[in-house]
Amino acid sequence: NPFYEFYVKEKANLSFSALQSNTLDNFTTGSLNFHVYKDANVQISMFNRENSKKDIRVFLKEKGSNVEINGLLVSRKNKVSDIFCKVVHLDKDTKSNQNWRLVSSDKSKTSVIGKIVVNKGASKSDAKFFSKSLIINEKASSFSRPELEIFEGDISCAHGASFGEIDKDKIFYLRSRGIKKKDAVKMLLLSFVNEIGISDKYVSSSIFNELNYYL
Repeated sequence: NPFYEFYVKEKANLSFSALQSNTLDNFTTGSLNFHVYKDANVQISMFNRENSKKDIRVFLKEKGSNVEINGLLVSRKNKVSDIFCKVVHLDKDTKSNQNWRLVSSDKSKTSVIGKIVVNKGASKSDAKFFSKSLIINEKASSFSRPELEIFEGDISCAHGASFGEIDKDKIFYLRSRGIKKKDAVKMLLLSFVNEIGISDKYVSSSIFNELNYYL
């Protein structure tokens, strides 16, 4: 169960990707801490599978520091995929964006909590959290909750979470064009996952190869 600590110094750029391996037989946890300094940029790409829990903390410590977090949580059978992500704005003109997609199949559950803290004095900061959950099976479930602690008035902050199932009308349309049902579902699932735009090509290709397990 690893713990990582990153210090991203002034004007530095860090791209971090985490690709979760098959965890059906073992439960894993992991913690990631990022300390981001003046005018530094961090980009995080996450792929979290079932039987796995991640704790992510980002501290935007100085003016102009930024973080972009794009993540996919998937689960199947009766397992759980869980992420807690906290971003703390400690200085002015800092920016954070959390963008999550969750896919639950069988009797499983996906869960993400995205916490945003904007401290007093972190004026002109911009903080966002958005998530979308896709339920593949009626017995599956998903949980998504943004949490905000705002101690500064002069900021921009937005959050939202949505939940849905595979669109049956789109399935019908694709099948009417001669596409098999399983292939139609996979096409829609790929489109849903691709919305987060994970920049790491290896991670994105690995995700697409794994999606068959969740149909």
